[in-house]
Amino acid sequence: MTPPPRRRDELLLEEIEETGEVVLVDSAGDRAAVLNATAAAVWLLCDGTRDAAAIADEIVATLGEKAPAPERVSADVERCLAELRRERLLA
Repeated sequence: MTPPPRRRDELLLEEIEETGEVVLVDSAGDRAAVLNATAAAVWLLCDGTRDAAAIADEIVATLGEKAPAPERVSADVERCLAELRRERLLA
């Protein structure tokens, strides 16, 4: 079984207020990644205590009535986690 996703501690988060995007910068300063608001929310929820289903549940609960169907949120979270792993933004 895969352990719950956990964000890398050495990444520094900075928000670009004008666009709502989040920039993750490696503390060594040699790498940066830009995330949209959805990817940033998923990344922030990757604290090592929640699996993908719990992350999706948290997003649905946070969005309330504005949330898409839970199945869609789950699929989006899975895609997002795959991309975060591919970009080495998770531990």
